[in-house]
Amino acid sequence: MSAPESRDRDHWDVIVVGGGQAGETAAQYASQFSGLATVLVEEDLIGGECEYWACRPSKALLLPVEAQSLGRDLPGVREMIAGRSLDVAAVLARRDDIAFHYADPQEVEFLKINNIDLVRGRGRLAGEKTVSVTARDGTVRTITAGHAVILATGSSAFVPPIEGLAGAFPWTSRDVTALREVPGRVVVVGGGPVACESVTWLRALGAKEVTLVHRGPRLLTTMEPFAGDFALRHFADAGITVRLNTNAVRFNRQRARDSGVGHIHGGTVTVTLDDGDQIEADELVVAVGRRGGTDDIGLETVGVETAHGYVDVDDQLRVVGTDWLYATGDLTGRALLTHMAKYQARIAGEAITARALGRSLTDPPFDGLTTAEWARASASR
Repeated sequence: MSAPESRDRDHWDVIVVGGGQAGETAAQYASQFSGLATVLVEEDLIGGECEYWACRPSKALLLPVEAQSLGRDLPGVREMIAGRSLDVAAVLARRDDIAFHYADPQEVEFLKINNIDLVRGRGRLAGEKTVSVTARDGTVRTITAGHAVILATGSSAFVPPIEGLAGAFPWTSRDVTALREVPGRVVVVGGGPVACESVTWLRALGAKEVTLVHRGPRLLTTMEPFAGDFALRHFADAGITVRLNTNAVRFNRQRARDSGVGHIHGGTVTVTLDDGDQIEADELVVAVGRRGGTDDIGLETVGVETAHGYVDVDDQLRVVGTDWLYATGDLTGRALLTHMAKYQARIAGEAITARALGRSLTDPPFDGLTTAEWARASASR
């Protein structure tokens, strides 16, 4: 289902660049109680990483593994499933259902219900309150905002500058959650949640050799130590090899190619470690963090600089040094989590509303009223 794109105008009160969870929420809160005309600009699927390549599909892949593990420990069920493997095709089909089959009609309907317009294309700042949008056919249109522009361009998987890595076309989080075929041998570089989740379902779905290479002394270092210890024990029981305190220093791949998200990206890949060992695999997954989506979004046209790929904002998510530009979600670098992105987006949207209506930021909803209470109060005025 394609979105009904707004083509009959070029000016709105609020422009939101980026259609993930942060962008949708910011657009909703900027317009729902204010009457501000709002447009969302997005070139990819509306809904963002969480819907299609992160939160939802990853948990869809993990739940069958958890159910199988529970069954193996439960008398009466253990005997029934002993020696049996997961049905890979069925697991991936359910994953596709949960990821909306990588289509966004449900999100387009959300925009429609909330009176948010949509412009399909890549948005880029082109001056104060001005955004240029490049459509997939290469055509460019310029749109302007009366009150504010909100940047919600998210983040992308970080591929470090290690010899041969980029040329090996490694899988990133998008590939490993949207996998179409299970590699027989796989090396996962990283030690955080994405890396640990990935090796769990890859092994359970039939990868015969799974190796996790992590430069740190333990897994899941942003969590309590027991979490990493538990994961390490589980991986040992599952036959997953873990190499801690180890760096991958070189990659070499035969017939490397970009064959599409979730497909094997070439022939055998050789991973050289800093201790001289080499591992051969059919696929390589890089899960070593993310970087802010600030590349080529026109920040230089309005004099905004970035720090490590992220945008500096104040407590109302206004970009420091401006009075009309806001940034929410991963782009701020504060906490790269969906629930934090939506929390920030609500703050930004309500701050824009308050300023547009000439209200103090200490007025509702900033004084503790819920959004519903604010709506009732506004209606009674």
